[in-house]
Amino acid sequence: MGSDRDRPFSVDLPRAGEDRPAWVKVGVIAAVGFAVGVAWPRIAGVRLGPSAPGDSPSAATSAGPAPRASEPTAATGGTAPAVLATAPSAPPSNPAAPSGPPNVVVSRGAILSCKTDDGEALKGQAACGQLAGIDNLVQPRIRRLKECSAAEGATGKLAVTFGVDFANNRLNVEVGKTSNVPNLESIAGCVKHEFGGISLGAMEHDHPRYTVAYTATLTAADGATAPGSAPGAATGGGATPVAMDAPTSSVVWEVAIVRDAPRTGAVVGRLQRGTKVRVGQGQENWYRVRYGGNFVNEGWVYRGSIGR
Repeated sequence: MGSDRDRPFSVDLPRAGEDRPAWVKVGVIAAVGFAVGVAWPRIAGVRLGPSAPGDSPSAATSAGPAPRASEPTAATGGTAPAVLATAPSAPPSNPAAPSGPPNVVVSRGAILSCKTDDGEALKGQAACGQLAGIDNLVQPRIRRLKECSAAEGATGKLAVTFGVDFANNRLNVEVGKTSNVPNLESIAGCVKHEFGGISLGAMEHDHPRYTVAYTATLTAADGATAPGSAPGAATGGGATPVAMDAPTSSVVWEVAIVRDAPRTGAVVGRLQRGTKVRVGQGQENWYRVRYGGNFVNEGWVYRGSIGR
C-alpha cells in the first residue's frame, strides 16, 4: 500500500462562475436568524434591556405604594416636602377707629391731701374728712369732653387733679402724666378751659386747701362714625352762612376738628394751631366758621378750640 507521499501533488482550479457565493442561501440564513433574534426574547419572556417607566401595567402595583410626602425617601435621605397648593391668605383688615364724640364716665373725687388753717399737711380722706359739693362742681364739666373736638374718637383714661383753694376762691387744674388718651395736650386744654375763672361758691369745707383726684374714662360712643365717612354738606347745623366780613379768630388748640354740624356732624376738616377763621353764629358751644384759602370753606368748631 503506497503512502500519501507517493501521490503526485495536484491543484484544482474552479471554473469560471463556480467561485461566486450562494447569495440566496446567505439571505435565507440572515432572515431566519433575524426573526429568531426578535421573536425569541418575547416568546421566552426575557428582557434584554431596562424597561422604560410605565412600560408594564404592573409596575405601579408590584413595587408597593409610593411613599407619602412625610416619609423618608432613599434619594434624599430625609423627609420629602409636601407640596400643597394653598391660596394666599387675605391680609387682615384694619377696622377704622371711630371718630364720633366719646362716652365720658367720671369717677367720684378722691381726696389725696389737705392743709389746715395752721398749715399742717394731712394725707388721705380719713384725715381730711369729706368735701361735700366738689363732685357736683367737677363731674359735669369733665363730662363735657364729649363736646371737645380734640377728644374726637379718643379712648382711654384721663387723670385730672384739682387744687381746691378756698382762701383764694380758686380751682387749679392739672392733667396727670398717667393719662393714656391720644392728643393729650389738646384734651387737657379742653378740661382747663371748662374750669377757667370758676368760683367755689359757698361749698362747705373744714380746711382751706384740698387736693382732689378724678379719673375720666373715654370710650367709643355707639354709632360713632368712622374716618372717611361721607362728610355731608358743610353748611349744615341750621345756622345762617358766615359772612365774608365776619370777625376773625385763631385756633388755639393743637388741632381743631371741623364738622358739618355741631357736636355729632361728620368731620370735614382739621385746622392747625394759629389758623385764622371767620366766626359766625354759635350753637350749643359750637361756632360756625369760614376757613381755608380765601375763607371759602365752612364748618363748625368747638368754642374752646378758638378761645371762645
